[in-house]
Amino acid sequence: MKKIIPALLALTLILFSSFACSKTKAGGFYRERSSLRYAESASLFTPREGSFDQVLGKDLASIYKNEEGEKTFGMARISTGELLIPFRYLSLTASGDFILAETTLEEDALFVVYYKDGTKIYESDDPLTVQDVGDGIARITDNGYVSAFDKTGRDVLSSTSLGEDYELSSCENFILAKNGKTGTYLIFNAKTGEIVSSFFASESGEPFVCYAGGNDFIAIYNEKVSAGHPYKAAVQGEGETVFYDQKIYRVTIGVSSSRELAVDRFIYKLSNRYDFGLTSADREEYPLKDGYFAESDYKTENKIATGEIEYRITDASLSSLSLLPSGVSPTQSATDGYIAASNSSFLYLFDSDLKELLKKPNENFQSVKLSDEAIVLSKIENGKLTYGAIDLSGKEILPFSYSYLSEFRNGKAVGVKDKKAYLVSKDGSERYVSDETFPYYWDGFCIVTQGGRTGAIDYNGENLVPYAYDGIAAAVRFGDTVYLSMKIGEVIDLFILE
Repeated sequence: MKKIIPALLALTLILFSSFACSKTKAGGFYRERSSLRYAESASLFTPREGSFDQVLGKDLASIYKNEEGEKTFGMARISTGELLIPFRYLSLTASGDFILAETTLEEDALFVVYYKDGTKIYESDDPLTVQDVGDGIARITDNGYVSAFDKTGRDVLSSTSLGEDYELSSCENFILAKNGKTGTYLIFNAKTGEIVSSFFASESGEPFVCYAGGNDFIAIYNEKVSAGHPYKAAVQGEGETVFYDQKIYRVTIGVSSSRELAVDRFIYKLSNRYDFGLTSADREEYPLKDGYFAESDYKTENKIATGEIEYRITDASLSSLSLLPSGVSPTQSATDGYIAASNSSFLYLFDSDLKELLKKPNENFQSVKLSDEAIVLSKIENGKLTYGAIDLSGKEILPFSYSYLSEFRNGKAVGVKDKKAYLVSKDGSERYVSDETFPYYWDGFCIVTQGGRTGAIDYNGENLVPYAYDGIAAAVRFGDTVYLSMKIGEVIDLFILE
């Protein structure tokens, strides 16, 4: 029996692909967006001083000077070349909007934390870890203790000392702290640092706490009970059945009494944009800003839970739980207001209200990618993995003759067959681009090598980056902007693709 609950709790929600969103459908839970544009122009980043090192974040780059054989690093704004952090550090690393700098200068602290605008917010001679927890707040671990500092350098939790086992998540005007070892949740007022609510594990299990917007939180308590006690779920184990009762409360900060929610399903997890571990960028692009995924093991046969996980879409009231088809988990891209998903039997396409738009027999599909009014699929045929595409009605628009096929961008994708790459249109027409078989299709451009030198072209076949480089160093997308690093010898140039 000991294996049952850890196995269930280990089944965590896999987030949707991170795509920027343009609007919210009224009453729906998915964020809609138009397809990402492919790259149309490129400009070379030239810092006012120093040389480019690597991209640290949106519009932020690590740069360096090499004096007397020793490199010192600083940070510049990519759009203007403006120096935001001076050349005095051995290394710079980033977590979201926060930068950790390390130095050996005797007159400085060895470790310094900066906000993205160059504001110094924390320093120490002891090694630090930094995590962006959203809303301009950083979780900083120093010498075994956790603190939270905002982008101005204010110690948000100045009156409280937390051990390093605490995770932090920013929830608009609150900080939610969780200690997974003790099952303790603490809610802090982000302005005053005051603890405004707390939840503690009981002998029969720890609570699960989720932010519900405004001043509200949802607390889920699962309690092991005997077979004779009223229960919500009976989980079948190896020769043993464990019974669980459940109480779910809506807790409003500032209101003394909590309200119990009458939910007829056994829910063990809710997922929204305030989950622990999500960065500011994750939260900005998370497709469920106005809704939640509820995960349940309440699928039963003869009142006994089979252990199969059901996924449901709900709002913060938990009063309406829309069920995804059996075995379908929300792991595919939510784009253009649709979601593509599959199980062992069928491929599905839903709109943002979970209306089924397409149900197609699963022909051993291995992957599903939805973009630009088309679904790109891969399947195994005669022992080989092949790719093709269908439209939103299920009609085949590209045969399964490709060894790889990218998502579509503005009507075009990159397809590979016979070890050659092509720009492929939805009507099936192809334009040869190179002998490259892995051309970084997902960011809307192609890497091409000619005469032993490497450059980049757009989806119209026009040059973006000249054929002057040894190869690609990195490609990072923020919204519709891609930062493409190209290497030549020991030098790396940064191109901004838009």
